[in-house]
Amino acid sequence: MMSSVFTYFALMVRMMIFCTVFIGPPASFALLNSAYPPKISAAGLVIFVSLQRAA
Repeated sequence: MMSSVFTYFALMVRMMIFCTVFIGPPASFALLNSAYPPKISAAGLVIFVSLQRAA
C-alpha cells in the first residue's frame, strides 16, 4: 500500500517537473510579449506567418 502511494506521488512530481521545464519558458515568453500589441495586422500577419513556414 505504501509503495503505491509513493509511486503515485513520485509520478506526480515527475510530471510537474516535466511541465515546468518544457512549458514554463514558452509560457513566460508569451506572457511577456502579450503586453505589446502586434505591429503587423490582418493580411500582413498572414503573409508573414506563411513566409516563416515556407522557410
